[in-house]
Amino acid sequence: MIASACATEFFACSESLRALRELVKRGVGTNGRIRLRTHLSVGTGLNRVYLPSGVEWLPLEPEVAHHASILSRDPGATILSAPAEAIPLGDESVDAVISSLVLCSVGEPDRVLKEILRVLKPGGCLVFLEHVAAPRGTLLARIQTLVQPVWTWLSGGCHPDRETGRLLRQTGFALVEWEELRLPVPIVSPHLFGRAFKKS
Repeated sequence: MIASACATEFFACSESLRALRELVKRGVGTNGRIRLRTHLSVGTGLNRVYLPSGVEWLPLEPEVAHHASILSRDPGATILSAPAEAIPLGDESVDAVISSLVLCSVGEPDRVLKEILRVLKPGGCLVFLEHVAAPRGTLLARIQTLVQPVWTWLSGGCHPDRETGRLLRQTGFALVEWEELRLPVPIVSPHLFGRAFKKS
């Protein structure tokens, strides 16, 4: 079983999706339950096409308005209409979770990561692609901090200055590995894509 946590067309450039696709191949295998959670009111299940065939896909999407778009990509999908802070699944019930541009916009990212750890089976994998804060002390980091209140208000909760890498390392995963990616997107160009594994 796999779980996927979010797809957004706003930042769905070809480079980031290629990176996600490769990570999914390496990280989740060929069968599982995938949970999809979206933000910025643009979640349509876009990343579904990048998942291996044979997976059991469980989209997690609290915005009912997006359900029709998700079902158009996978008519048989069972959509979980809930926030990522309260995943409606049992403990240790999925093999993997996929989070694509989710952790920038959720209200409590630390709580979301704890929920992911809870639902992952021992040895399970979180595959993530997230835009993150620029390194501290850089001009871009200062700009991100300066524009954050207005950016967050305009974008429906997105935080351009969120230190997601630090949160991932502090949550309790046994191993966290990532690569850095710079995309041609103003303010939110720094991205991390990688995997975090729960202790076996």
